[in-house]
Amino acid sequence: MNSILKSFHVVVIIMMMLSMGAVSFAAMPEGSYKKSCANCTIVTRQEKNFNTVVDIQELVCQCKMKNGNNKETKMVFNYCKKDSISNDNGNLKCVNTLPPKNKPNPSSAASALKKVKEAKKNQ
Repeated sequence: MNSILKSFHVVVIIMMMLSMGAVSFAAMPEGSYKKSCANCTIVTRQEKNFNTVVDIQELVCQCKMKNGNNKETKMVFNYCKKDSISNDNGNLKCVNTLPPKNKPNPSSAASALKKVKEAKKNQ
């Protein structure tokens, strides 16, 4: 009976987090990092700038370094082109970013949101 209640509570908590936007499920981005990185997750957070909310997606992985050790590393990948994330000695790296005209102006969150949506359409 206790295990059923615990399972129920876990399901309720997850449902609450999903409804609040605290957790989201996004597809893992492609790239050569997958050959040498493991336990990857995507963390999506929202940042508010003025009256606009922008979704920031961060890739978090355990990646192999040249010495064979693993290292936890993370990077924001919103502006990386498809298939352009690699592992550079234990550090996630975007080797091919979107052109400057598609990158948002940091002082304008509204501009950032618009350009992220445009970039997703173009991929």
